[in-house]
Parts: sequence; C-alpha cells; structure tokens
Amino acid sequence: MKNLLLISIIGTGLVFTGCKKDEVPPPAPTSNLSNVFDDNLDDAKQAFTINASTFNQFTGANGVVVTIPANSFEDASGNIISGNVSMQLIEILDQSSMILMGMPTTSSGDILVSGGQMNLTATQNGNIVYLADNAYVSVMVPTTQFDYSMQLFDGVAQTDGSVDWILSTDDSSGFSDSVSFVPDSTGGGFLGGYYGFNWTDSSLGWINLDYFYYSGASLTNMTVDLAADYTASNTAVFLHFSNINSIASVFNNGTDFVAYDVPENEAVTIVCISEISGQYYSAFVPVTITTNLVVPVTMNATTLADIETAINNL
Repeated sequence: MKNLLLISIIGTGLVFTGCKKDEVPPPAPTSNLSNVFDDNLDDAKQAFTINASTFNQFTGANGVVVTIPANSFEDASGNIISGNVSMQLIEILDQSSMILMGMPTTSSGDILVSGGQMNLTATQNGNIVYLADNAYVSVMVPTTQFDYSMQLFDGVAQTDGSVDWILSTDDSSGFSDSVSFVPDSTGGGFLGGYYGFNWTDSSLGWINLDYFYYSGASLTNMTVDLAADYTASNTAVFLHFSNINSIASVFNNGTDFVAYDVPENEAVTIVCISEISGQYYSAFVPVTITTNLVVPVTMNATTLADIETAINNL
C-alpha cells in the first residue's frame, strides 16, 4: 500500500510521520479432509431400480437384504405411486468402513456396539418418495453370531454434518423397535443368519443395529496430545476398539482432542488423520485406556492410499 502521510500542526512547525508498508500474511493452511469421508460415502452408494407396484427384493454387496412389498411408496401429497423407483443403499458393517466414511457408533457420546449401519433412500424422477401409512421395508443384516441385545437406532443429522444415533421407538407403543434372528436359508443355523427388522420410518434414511456398551469398568476421559498445527478444521481422531465392533470420535475442545467417558481397561487404537494444504498425515497408536490417560501422538507425512490401507488392516 502507499505510505500514509500524517500531517500534524504543532505550534508553528510541521511534523510528518509515516507507517511502514503492511506485511502480507502467509496464506492460511486449508484442508479438504471432510471431502475424503464424503467421497467414501459417495463411493459406497449402490443403486437399485424397483417397480413400485410389485413385490421387490434386492441384496447389497455386503449381504444386506432389502424387501419391499407392493404399493409401499407414496408421493409428497400422499398418493400411492406406480412405475420405477430408484433405491440407493449404503452398507457400513465393519470398523474400517466406519472410519473411512466418518461414521462412528455413539449415541449422544455413549458408546454403541454395532451390528451394522445402513442408509436407504427412494426417489422417482429425482423426487423423494415416502413409505405409505402402514407400509414397511423389511431389512436383514448378515451376522455370524446373533446378539439378543441388539436394538434399532435412527441416524439424526447434526449441524456439523455428523450423525448421532438415537434409539428407535415404535410410534404406537412407545417401546423400542425389535430385532429378530432370521436363520440362513442355506442351512447356516444360529451361527449364520441375519438380524431382521421392519423399517417404518416414512423418510427412510440412516438406521443402525446397536446396543449400549457396558463393561462394568469405570469411565474416564482420555486426551490425545497433538501438535498445535492439528486442529478440528483439518484433523479427525477416532478410537478403534479392539474387542467390540465400535468406533468413537475424539472431540477437539479448542485446545486438545479428548475422548469423554470411555471405559477403562479397554484396548483401542487411536487413529489420527489430517490433511493440510494437500499433504496427508496420520498416526495409529495402540493403547489400553487408564484413568485420565494422556497420549502424546506424533503425526507422520503419508498418502491417502497408505492411510486407507492402514485403516483396512486394523
């Protein structure tokens, strides 16, 4: 900028003062880390076309079976529709997929053990269609060991783009929605079958099979100590539990990344992922949670491909 000239009159003299040329600050680092999770979610979308007037059934790449009776969908005005309906399915059944798609399994911060997350949408000619009154979508999620503790949780989108899991309840009874065991028709028996449930949410969306995890251990907070360059805007930190099918987010409180109310004596791997101005960084640190544990973590430069390989190998 041009020098500023300040002219002051003091008595009969003139005093000239000027300021130095403004220094241009360095460009602020940018991050597209959130796009990584969004891209992985987009890549996981599977498309199916059904006839709304007939019985339909399709199976996802990971074995989720979706059954839709005839005349189950209506338009925004409540009219039963006919013709082709475009269905879109996302299956997230394992911990690696939960991390890669940014979909942890917690309910208002409480840890959930997951039997599988799914997202289902229905459109016709680009317009959303809805389940009709008293209609349902039957869903079967593959399992090698049925757990009677499993319940249904609805995914509720948060303002920051994350999904929180809220216990699903039956609208008429007020009780939590039930999950049943469906034996494998090929003869797999109890060790090979499906979690089965009827989905009645008119807008479909996110659903999760879970139960609240309770180990009997005391709960504590755990701090992941990262350098100041790694912030909430460019870094994601997760806990990968070694003994349960669960992923928890580690939150940034403005100073540190902190996991709140996690059970002591649990073996976890701290997964740190960061992207700053096109360069990726990561760290994978196995620890056992102890009271008020503080874990210093050093991030290493890497590639996105290597991060994904490491996550898939957890």
